[in-house]
Amino acid sequence: MSVEKEHKMNIPIRDSALQLQRRVERFLKRSGMPATRFGREALGDPCFVSELRRGRELRPVTEKRVTAWLDEQEPRLGTGRCGR
Repeated sequence: MSVEKEHKMNIPIRDSALQLQRRVERFLKRSGMPATRFGREALGDPCFVSELRRGRELRPVTEKRVTAWLDEQEPRLGTGRCGR
């Protein structure tokens, strides 16, 4: 993503990834789901969370996939139906 696109979104790429990482960490804590399972279910990549924690840069498509997965799963936390 170019610097111009960063400015148009008003959120630098790093801030966006940091916000998503915080959301992922909150989900893991609330759900009790292991990080490897999260990565496997959300993206088919069990190393996703550990790599995110080490500063993995996210492509926009990856960020959208994780956000969509969280949008689907988070409402289930309150009903006890999270996970499989």
